[in-house]
Amino acid sequence: MQFNLGDIVVLDDEPCVVVGLSGQLLGDEEVPEEHIAVWFGGNNPKRWDSGYEQVKGRIEVWTIPAAYFNLGPTPIVSH
Repeated sequence: MQFNLGDIVVLDDEPCVVVGLSGQLLGDEEVPEEHIAVWFGGNNPKRWDSGYEQVKGRIEVWTIPAAYFNLGPTPIVSH
C-alpha cells in the first residue's frame, strides 16, 4: 500500500502519523527502502510560555516497513 505524508496509519492497533517516505531525508537519516517514518505522538517537546517559536526536547520518529501498516480512520478535526 502507498502512503502519503500526513496519513494516519495503524500498527498493532496504535495510530501514528506518516512523517517520512522511503528515500526521504529526516534530519541526518534517510528513510530506508520500502519503509515509512512514523510518529506515534510520544516524546512531545514542551512549549515554553512565550509561544510556539521555542521548543526544548526532540520527538522520536520510527522507520518501519510500510507493509506492516494499515490506513487508519479518518480523523475528527477540531478547532
